[in-house]
Amino acid sequence: QDKILFSDFFYFLFFLMIRRPPRSTLFPYTTLFRSHPKVGYFFSLAIKEKDRLKKFLYLFLVIEIHTHQTFKELDYPSALTKLHVLPERIAESAAAFYIDRQKEAKNLAQRFMWCSILRWSDVGDSDVENFKAVKRIRDRIYHGEEVSEKSLPIHQAQSLALKLIRCNSNAIATQRNT
Repeated sequence: QDKILFSDFFYFLFFLMIRRPPRSTLFPYTTLFRSHPKVGYFFSLAIKEKDRLKKFLYLFLVIEIHTHQTFKELDYPSALTKLHVLPERIAESAAAFYIDRQKEAKNLAQRFMWCSILRWSDVGDSDVENFKAVKRIRDRIYHGEEVSEKSLPIHQAQSLALKLIRCNSNAIATQRNT
């Protein structure tokens, strides 16, 4: 009888200790991480990484992958219609013109701008400048230049990555509500 009571008590304590994990500060982004697993993977690597260079490169990968992924998902005709009220007399030609410009967007900076204009409503001029600064340093690293680890703009890269993820989360929520 005492043995049964002790084992029951042990199991009770055991299951009492297994709690639901606390809500992460990243909770709003979990849906996005599921839809973009690489973004979530590299973001988690960046957060855990101690080496400043690796952390910076992981964060830049988050920005890069997220930008390319968002660019692929853009619905240009409807986004451009919302952005520009085109006169009926030239609406078709103007839409074709914008779509041609979009197709020419091959590099990361151009795609970042398109996403900033059409999808990421919270991204402002200062964020675009931060992106350019972070990208310049990433380019220097990729071209073999020496960059001091202390000068790496890790905070800028992390803030920008989180902002882009949050913008997409907001855009996804808005699309679901409409």
